[in-house]
Amino acid sequence: MEIRVAHWNVLNDWNAQPSKKLAGYKKQVDRLDDIARKIAEVRGESARFLIFLCEIIEPTHAEYLARNAGLLAIGDPTVYMTFDDIDQHGIFLADEETRSIAVQEVTAINGSPDKMIGVDVGGLGVVGCHQRRLWTRSLITDIGLRKSSADEIKKRAPDIVVGDWNALPFFPLRLGLVRAGYSETHREDRPIFPNEYFRGKNIRSSYPDISIDAMYHRDSVRPLRSGYGYSTGADHPILSADFEYQLDVA
Repeated sequence: MEIRVAHWNVLNDWNAQPSKKLAGYKKQVDRLDDIARKIAEVRGESARFLIFLCEIIEPTHAEYLARNAGLLAIGDPTVYMTFDDIDQHGIFLADEETRSIAVQEVTAINGSPDKMIGVDVGGLGVVGCHQRRLWTRSLITDIGLRKSSADEIKKRAPDIVVGDWNALPFFPLRLGLVRAGYSETHREDRPIFPNEYFRGKNIRSSYPDISIDAMYHRDSVRPLRSGYGYSTGADHPILSADFEYQLDVA
């Protein structure tokens, strides 16, 4: 069985605050059509398609994206993190056939309000995550939550893990996955953040190019091809990869 798996951080409205002084910022509600179009483009002609979206600020935005991208939601939008009073929702969207055999799995991280969102698709386990940034004001808490999240991933051992890691490839958070038997799907051609279109709009023009969005897979699936792209919908790259796996029909 072949499936295309994708991930996209669709950019919240944190930098829309007047205090950020980024006059060119475009709010999420005004970017939804661009986001939906890009999702549909990345899906292409794939019969089976699964995408994890994070930083959705309203459940209605998830509903809009699913409807306009021609997809269905797996479960309900889940608040996986709250930052500066802005709820961050995550959701998996899929085609109708994939949705029919998919089950959402939400796990609290070490008893905290933070959550990890996963799905089981006929025996294929996929986890989507958005790791906390390391802020000086909450450094110890943030480090602890990142470690607990990584430990939970290793414990559950999903076939594929996607997300915004807020960590470079050589950071312990990501190297730990490699040591646990995961391979980085885009290792030979890593996507870069931020999207140039958003410099000076939602992010400072001087922000360095970094690679913090990544996908990892175990030997239980075989990657066939991978890629990524950019859009006026969000500042992060949208990642995708086609995998071959054995469907559990039991």
